[in-house]
Amino acid sequence: MILLNLLRNRVYLFLFSIVLLSSHNVFAETFTTEQLATLKEQAEIGDTYSQYNLAFAYQNGNVVEKDLTLAKYWYLKAAKSPHTKIRYKIGRLYETGGVLEKNINKAISHYIYAAEHEEPLSQNNLALLYLNGNGVTKSITKAVEWLSKAADKDFVKAQINLALIYQNILPDKEKALFWFDKAAQLGSVEAQYQLGQYFQSIRDFNKAYAYYLKAAEKDHNDSQLMVALFYAKGLHTKKDREMARQWLKIAAENGNSRARKMLNIKK
Repeated sequence: MILLNLLRNRVYLFLFSIVLLSSHNVFAETFTTEQLATLKEQAEIGDTYSQYNLAFAYQNGNVVEKDLTLAKYWYLKAAKSPHTKIRYKIGRLYETGGVLEKNINKAISHYIYAAEHEEPLSQNNLALLYLNGNGVTKSITKAVEWLSKAADKDFVKAQINLALIYQNILPDKEKALFWFDKAAQLGSVEAQYQLGQYFQSIRDFNKAYAYYLKAAEKDHNDSQLMVALFYAKGLHTKKDREMARQWLKIAAENGNSRARKMLNIKK
């Protein structure tokens, strides 16, 4: 019986260690002292999520004393990870500079690895580098190619970026509207605002107002201003100065400078 209990305890400890290891396959911004101790143990045995999180803790002085040398040490360990999310984050560190010295070539290398393994954030960022010719030969074609891959995964930022390219660089109204609509359906207030702008431009005020209102209700202050103007001018219904003023106040409180100026003029 004693031997059986010992075996059970060993199995339990083995399974518990697996749970601990897999539980660190996430990124965290805060840690307890106990979690930090586990991070160190897991980082030392090669768990790259733990290495990244430990580096993050040292970078921000989270539970441990801030130490950029140790942060850099563990980030460089994590940079060898096969996990695409980590490679994206390391790429960002190289692109922006700071703990890791700014190096666009190394950033691109990590982005390419993650992008080729279907990581949408890296696909989006790599596309923007091609769009601006930052560290690579400028190529709208490659930018569209990488954005399309990310957009097809319902990555909203890529959908909006792709729509903006078709709106402003490679004019194609149907494709721009297609991607704005995709992003709007996924809840993007920027896409909803852009669709409001489009339908307003063709004088379909009912659709324009509907899109503005969706974004306005999610605190998009430019859309809140447009809802106010629609009420002020009676573009989708009868004029309603009180509703216009209420929306102006909301937009102003959310930082819209035009709304603030309009309210000052009315006083």
